[in-house]
Amino acid sequence: MYNSLTNLLLASILGFCLAGPALAVDPAPAASSTLPTNLVGAYDVKGVHATDKEAYEGVALVSAQGETFEVIYEDSEGKLKGIGLMQGDTFGVAFYKEGSLSLLLFKVESGKLQGRWMDSGDSFVSTETWTRR
Repeated sequence: MYNSLTNLLLASILGFCLAGPALAVDPAPAASSTLPTNLVGAYDVKGVHATDKEAYEGVALVSAQGETFEVIYEDSEGKLKGIGLMQGDTFGVAFYKEGSLSLLLFKVESGKLQGRWMDSGDSFVSTETWTRR
């Protein structure tokens, strides 16, 4: 039951964050759109923490769950399981660990996800790039 409530909370927060831009644009993609329709796969992750400017690396695995995605992320600090949602050319991911929610928003480019992330309670935003393996 706890996992179901956690997933519902994460999905609600992620949906709320992505709904604003979705309401302001035409949801139909342009005919010449080059956006990937399939984010499924493994990614090398590189990022920089906003507070100490320390670089870090990890790996991410994205799998399809109907219209949503499951995301497994692993770095030197451990492994996280999260949920993802695609809206236009934005890929949103949310993780929940030890009472803290992390939100990632990526711009989808050819073979690469470029974005920013934050943890609940933060007043700063870190950067991260996922490159398809």
